[in-house]
Amino acid sequence: MQLDRDELSDATRDRNTPAFVLIYRNKWALLLAAIVFAVGTYALTFAMTPAYRAVVVVVPVSEDAQTGVLAALGGQLGGLGGLVGAGLGSGSITNERIAILSSRALANRFIAEHALVGVFCGADLIDCRSGPDGRAAPSEHQSNEALKLFTRRVLTVSEDKRTGLVRVSITWIDRQAAAVWANGYVDLANRELQRRAIDESNTRIEFLRDAAQKAQVVGVREAIYRLMESEVKSVMVATTRPDFAFRVVDRATVPDKSERVRPMRSLLALAGGIVGILVAFVFFAIRARRTTENENEEKNARLKAV
Repeated sequence: MQLDRDELSDATRDRNTPAFVLIYRNKWALLLAAIVFAVGTYALTFAMTPAYRAVVVVVPVSEDAQTGVLAALGGQLGGLGGLVGAGLGSGSITNERIAILSSRALANRFIAEHALVGVFCGADLIDCRSGPDGRAAPSEHQSNEALKLFTRRVLTVSEDKRTGLVRVSITWIDRQAAAVWANGYVDLANRELQRRAIDESNTRIEFLRDAAQKAQVVGVREAIYRLMESEVKSVMVATTRPDFAFRVVDRATVPDKSERVRPMRSLLALAGGIVGILVAFVFFAIRARRTTENENEEKNARLKAV
């Protein structure tokens, strides 16, 4: 019976074999699995479509001519200057412009102008298949899918709080298109903000014109005309300045063919090697457990026979 107890003790030790012992016993097999998985994963990356990133570096124009003139006159005219926009801080203007640069509305307009829904459909990145009834998928659905793809995977807007520089990045599978889209997106933002500034100035001019006609005091009327003159100058500046809201420091260029951002082959190969080790370890652990169970069954059978 002492022999039987010794056999059961050995079986218990085998069942509870530490992981490091299992790894040491099968170290060469684990290494081989890591190499095979890593090489296989690295080879698969050549079948993936590479993506490239084009970057535009801009600096927001913190205070345009319109704001500066109105702020100067606002102190003289008090409440009237506030009504027409005096006293707006440059920080709030900068934050607003960066928010517009990252807005869904601007992205949607860019997608429409460049017909990106069709581009994304051609790349099989959004669902453009026919519906269950055989009709084409709703255009609204396609537009929403294109917007999600563009804002989540294609466009990136980041601001360096220390330097004040803003980076607008476009990541896409076509290197030339990525550069064109990045530059075009900043140009569109400038045009949109330029249009808004002109519309706002024209609205203020109409308001001031009405206020001048109603003013009874000559001094107030003259002050209003000075404000109107500043608004006209603001319209002129906005109309003649292409980089109205964002001054381009470094325009996007076509990235080199080797400057891909996806797939990250080295990182994927490393991940593949780790997966190979885990798969091999699980395989050897299961095999060791089954071997131990079979041996225990044989020992129990011999004990019963005795």
